Amino acid sequence: MRRLLVIALFLGVLGCGLGESCRSAWADPNEDLLLAASSGDVSGVKAALRAGANVNARDNGGNTALIRAVMTGNTIVIPLLLKAGADVYVKNDFYHYSARDYASKSGSSEIISLLDHWTAFHSLNTNMSDSAKTPLVDSSMVKEFDKAKLEERKGHYRNAMNAYLSLWSSSHAFLPSNVQKDLLHHILSTRQHVHPLPPTPEAFRKEMVMGLADIRDAHNQNAYRRALSHFQNASQLVPWAPQPYEAIGHVEEALQNYPEAIEALKMLLEINPNGPSARSTRDHIYELEEKSKGY
Repeated sequence: MRRLLVIALFLGVLGCGLGESCRSAWADPNEDLLLAASSGDVSGVKAALRAGANVNARDNGGNTALIRAVMTGNTIVIPLLLKAGADVYVKNDFYHYSARDYASKSGSSEIISLLDHWTAFHSLNTNMSDSAKTPLVDSSMVKEFDKAKLEERKGHYRNAMNAYLSLWSSSHAFLPSNVQKDLLHHILSTRQHVHPLPPTPEAFRKEMVMGLADIRDAHNQNAYRRALSHFQNASQLVPWAPQPYEAIGHVEEALQNYPEAIEALKMLLEINPNGPSARSTRDHIYELEEKSKGY
């Protein structure tokens, strides 16, 4: 009888691990953050941070979530960890390597750029007086943004679009949400005057197709989270395209991340406010706002 009880408890724990609601009772936010960072799970990183995870928590080898993300090449979660206060230079126990050290060893120009941009912005911000701080926005970025706005006001829309897109690709991941939205707003307003638009890169199509494949074969939350990463990558590649935001909204809803789903659908409306599905999208936002009250 005792053995059967032990087996039953063991199976119960395994079963609990398969269900999100049951799992939450056993979850360690720090462990969840480390796992999410290793797999590039954006929603998982956000959920762990909301649950109180220490962004600089370490695993048994002294690796932080940021070190894990850099080691596994999961660039999609790196800005989230940096914004939450991840330490770029803290070293692990065994090799005494930091996230920046692993970035150098990987040779990834994208990861090196992400970490170095953050370091530059953060250094500038911490050296400014509180009254002068604009989190994560350096003076050169502000000047470039102002120049682009001036080009837009002059009617030089293609020049403005090119400048906005340059800022978006180099800096948007670190910008405060209000500045990020302002930059996207200018991209969207300018695109109406630019014909033809910049060509859509093949990488955009690839990310969308891969995301849709993950959804089509989805049997668990990990598949939805992989899809989410692909759609978010696509939205970064072509910020005026509505398809990624619509897909992000549906996936976030499936993951019960209702505030994120609402934000994505609002972006969809900003991109295509008078589209044939605008009315139903607004109604769906109202439904999600009601659902989010219970979470």
